[in-house]
Amino acid sequence: LLIRPSDFTFDDLLKENNYNEFLALTKARPDTIKEVNLWKSGLNEIPKEIVLFKNLEILSLEDNDLSKADFSILDQLPNLKKLKLQECRLTKIPSVVFNLSNLEEFDIYLNDITEIQIELFNLTNLKALQIGGNKLKSLSPAISKLTKLEWIEFSSTQIFKLPNEMTRL
Repeated sequence: LLIRPSDFTFDDLLKENNYNEFLALTKARPDTIKEVNLWKSGLNEIPKEIVLFKNLEILSLEDNDLSKADFSILDQLPNLKKLKLQECRLTKIPSVVFNLSNLEEFDIYLNDITEIQIELFNLTNLKALQIGGNKLKSLSPAISKLTKLEWIEFSSTQIFKLPNEMTRL
């Protein structure tokens, strides 16, 4: 029987269970796993065990406070195709994301991002980009470099005019 503090909530239990599921995966064959979901796991950092998932293609870190996290560990996941950083309290896109050349889907919905760094537009394999719910006022004309882009979502932003260069997509 596990004794919990009186202020322990169902939300706390969800976070604990989600993280424990991740730890269980590390004891299996992590090199064979292609998707890891750390959604709402109470994280402040990306777990160092993530490097065990050498063939990881999909990583969800949604709804964790990663505002002060070191994302450099993601450099060790060269096969990453989908990265979900929704509701992570970010104020900018972590620079390591710009090194993820195989990235096809990127989600930073509902953060506190005020500007999309131009380096993001060098990720020419991007097919889907979710940037809504941020404090964005404009998109760079460099978005035209994302020639494989099929879907972009920018609702709940202050973007009212799209660059003419988007017609090249």
